[in-house]
Amino acid sequence: MSFIYILTQNQKLQERLKKIIYKDFPESLVQVVSLEQMRRLSPSHEINLMILDTDLISDNAEHLQSLLRNIFREHGLSTLMMTHGQDPDSAILGLIQPDSVVDASWGDHEIKSRLQHLHQISELRAMNLNLKNQLTWRVSRMSSLEQDLWRTNNLLIALGKCNEIIIKAEDEQDMLQKVCQTIAHHIGYPLVWVGYARRDREQSVKIMAASGPRKDIVGRLKIH
Repeated sequence: MSFIYILTQNQKLQERLKKIIYKDFPESLVQVVSLEQMRRLSPSHEINLMILDTDLISDNAEHLQSLLRNIFREHGLSTLMMTHGQDPDSAILGLIQPDSVVDASWGDHEIKSRLQHLHQISELRAMNLNLKNQLTWRVSRMSSLEQDLWRTNNLLIALGKCNEIIIKAEDEQDMLQKVCQTIAHHIGYPLVWVGYARRDREQSVKIMAASGPRKDIVGRLKIH
């Protein structure tokens, strides 16, 4: 299903466009919008078309350009500009950059043909947006998986080095300090420490070794 927005104050043009759309695009929804309503416009359909009347947009081209750019970026909007017996101003064309231009004097068949073309453009843009969103999600997911893999590899490396330190250790204090240093270096923890539980009334913990960028806070810790 598509949604077709009509931006014009010309009642006859509104009725004519609605007649064409209802006849040749029966599954489409139609809404006549004002510039004020466009500020709050948030299309919820995949295929979105906008028909613009040059009589209305000539004094609002720059403002309309900003609105259309935001809608286009998020919803793949396609635009049809309608003129009235004269070529549109090149400056307006440059700002709006419509996908197609028709004159209101053209027959219904020509307007229908342009609308069919815009449907195809909008559908392709919707597909591209969906693919872009999927690709963004997959890249984000891959980045997360790469980070998980990096952490796992570093954990395995640290574990292997710690085992080697423990096996070769001749001094307990030196072993504990090297284990803390190894974990802090390979895994990147800001603080790694080892403590022994004391059998005192406070059930305190004696910190035996510490390493990492924040090891200076160990002296201020009171662990129970």
